Amino acid sequence: QLDRNGILWESAINSGGDFYIGDTLNAKVTISDSSGYVGIGTSTPLSKLHVDGGKIRISDTTTSLLVFQRGVATVWDMGMNNTDDLNIGNGTTTLFTINHSDGNTYIGNNGTANSKLQVAGGDVYVETIGSGVILKSPNNQCWRVTIDNSGNFVNTSITCP
Repeated sequence: QLDRNGILWESAINSGGDFYIGDTLNAKVTISDSSGYVGIGTSTPLSKLHVDGGKIRISDTTTSLLVFQRGVATVWDMGMNNTDDLNIGNGTTTLFTINHSDGNTYIGNNGTANSKLQVAGGDVYVETIGSGVILKSPNNQCWRVTIDNSGNFVNTSITCP
């Protein structure tokens, strides 16, 4: 037990067999005896790591800060490059980048966006009939651009989103 500023901190095992560290009222860190799950800010963790009531800060000097694996193979990784852009990739190639300075988004292999959304190496497919691309004209009127069954562009005036 440790008394700091009138608050008694302790590490103990509760009646359910869970190990916890906390003050006399609240467990701050719990390791569940039955599941092995770790809870921070909760005494009933529901997954391998369960954080309740706060942010999680990941800090490192590497570019991949989160790595998702199936077995030993990396399936997805997420991190920042040396200009603080957010990158999501497949373990070897960056597939999605959000630029830190302007929010421009790039979808494709290892590129930099030159507009709010840039797609490289593929098409943009709008499947839903009646949906399309919404453009705003200089007079602040919005237009939905779609295509008819003959391949002709159709411009429809709409309320701006």
